[in-house]
Amino acid sequence: MKWLKILGWLSIPYIMIMFQWKQLGSVGRGLGTLWALFVLLIAISTNSSEPQQENAILASAPANQKAETEANANKEQQSDVQDKEAVKQPERETPPQTEMLQYKIGKIGDLSVGNAVRLEYWIVTDPMITEEQIKKIANEVVEKAKKEKKFNAMVLWFIDDGRQINNGYTVAKVEYSPNGVWEDAIHVKTGDYSKHKFVYHMGSALTGKLPKDNENYPTKEELDLYFAYKVLMDSKESPIHEEMPLDTKDVIKWIKENRDRSDAYEKDVMSKIAIQYNIPLEKLEEIILKASVR
Repeated sequence: MKWLKILGWLSIPYIMIMFQWKQLGSVGRGLGTLWALFVLLIAISTNSSEPQQENAILASAPANQKAETEANANKEQQSDVQDKEAVKQPERETPPQTEMLQYKIGKIGDLSVGNAVRLEYWIVTDPMITEEQIKKIANEVVEKAKKEKKFNAMVLWFIDDGRQINNGYTVAKVEYSPNGVWEDAIHVKTGDYSKHKFVYHMGSALTGKLPKDNENYPTKEELDLYFAYKVLMDSKESPIHEEMPLDTKDVIKWIKENRDRSDAYEKDVMSKIAIQYNIPLEKLEEIILKASVR
């Protein structure tokens, strides 16, 4: 029981002093009262601080939640602003690409007269080319030619097929000469281009139309048939190229006989091509006519 009294005096002296008051002397009562008051004050201060801490925690919770809510709201607002800026921001334009002009110089010829250097260029290009593209190609070819050789004038024959060289232009003709006049080439110094101008003849020499505007323009396969015909007709065996002997007495008779030989030769050529390409003769005749006047 003695240890319980000791425990009671340590933990609850303000209760023990009431039960032990009569048994204590004057000194014990004084010390016991002081000890009991001291412990009681500690107990009261401890109990009063706990509600304050709890209230502080409870009071800070809404503030923290409010701060967190405001932070989230700010983040959402910033995100919305960034999204709107992204929408408002114009797309970056792709820089324009330089047009790649598709053409090939099939032949460069010399048409010079006296001291006037006159050049001819046969330009093989896509038959569906436009006027604007023809002008760009002509300018490009002329500028390159200036760097390679001085000249007085130049003519560019635009054709739709390399097999058309020396047989007339089928797309366009472009002249580059002093004052735009071919004959004035003899009146300027070679290499002086200060008075030169471009002159454009758009379209085929026969139809006056660009191939893209010609509804009856032949297909690539039809052009192949036409050039197969041309190769045979232009061969040395063809009577068309026969020259009349100088000692011919009856010129009219020779001309008639040559025409008959040429007609027979042409019929034989047409027959061979029709068999080779497995195409009716009448259809082949239509194609040859269409391609020859394109």
